[in-house]
Parts: sequence; structure tokens; C-alpha cells
Amino acid sequence: MPPSTRVGVDFQVQPNGESAIAVQGKNFQEGATITANGQKLSTAYGGKQLVTAFFPKELYAKPGKVSVQVVNPDGSASQPVDFIIQ
Repeated sequence: MPPSTRVGVDFQVQPNGESAIAVQGKNFQEGATITANGQKLSTAYGGKQLVTAFFPKELYAKPGKVSVQVVNPDGSASQPVDFIIQ
């Protein structure tokens, strides 16, 4: 969440001014990390079904897709999901 944004348009803006993305799923482990195109993001564990992360501006500075995935400390990973930048 959200599934998309427009080029350069901030979303789910946090108190520090950064955009954030949330991923819902199941079996997330404490210490899970959200990756965007393989880049580890600063991630917060919200529980077995929710993790959030700051989403750097450079990832939505131009149109395209960013592959988002959650990787658990044990190496198991969620299916990648495309975040769309229009």
C-alpha cells in the first residue's frame, strides 16, 4: 500500500517528510526487510501480517515499476509485487 504513485508525488508521508510503503501478508518474522528492486529499505515490523518501510524518492523519480518484496531473517521471501510509478 499504496499500489502506485505518480512520478515525484510523495505518498503516505511520514513525520520526517519521507514517503512510506506498507506490505500486508502473512508469516512475516521480526526483523523482516522490505526490498525494492533488491535494495533493502529501512523497515519497521508491524507484526506477522504487516511491515512498513521508508521509500526513497529516487525509486519514484521516473515512470516504471519497482519490484517490492519482503524477506524474512530466515531467508524466506514473499512473492514480489510491482509498485507502479505513472
